[in-house]
Amino acid sequence: MHKPIDQQTLATYQAAYANASQMMSDSDGLEPTSALKQAASDLGIAYGEPMGEFVRWAHKRINATV
Repeated sequence: MHKPIDQQTLATYQAAYANASQMMSDSDGLEPTSALKQAASDLGIAYGEPMGEFVRWAHKRINATV
């Protein structure tokens, strides 16, 4: 079971998601996971499990809008 996301983390996730979306709009052919990881790194989300948690969260959000 996943622990709930606190408000500060959620705000960071939302900002990284928005930045990744902008990157994909600006760069034709950019792979979504690469954009997500770059945007997350830019906002201080550490590589490893924190990055993995963000990418899973973002993919759930992407799949919910498809």
